[in-house]
Amino acid sequence: MIDTSDPIGIESLLTAEEIALRDDVGSFVDTAIKPNIAHWHEDAVFLLAIVPEMARLGLLSMHLKGYGCPGRSAVEYGLAPWNWKSETPACAPSSASSGHWP
Repeated sequence: MIDTSDPIGIESLLTAEEIALRDDVGSFVDTAIKPNIAHWHEDAVFLLAIVPEMARLGLLSMHLKGYGCPGRSAVEYGLAPWNWKSETPACAPSSASSGHWP
């Protein structure tokens, strides 16, 4: 039987670290973003308080190495905004949709 949550088997191609990042970003979006996105959108605000958590998750300048940047893989660089945008398309950083994730 085909797994409808992953019909082409992408999960089997991911490393444990990539899966962990995907899951961590998903949890962050579910707990910190989804409950607030409508209010933020209506008030035209971006809550700066979520930035430290984004940094803790290694989402800021994630593809760069050195200078305190995490140096994530190209796959992880693609998974983070994919997960973010799939959960809350209206809230995904504009840089992610232009190919430049934070």
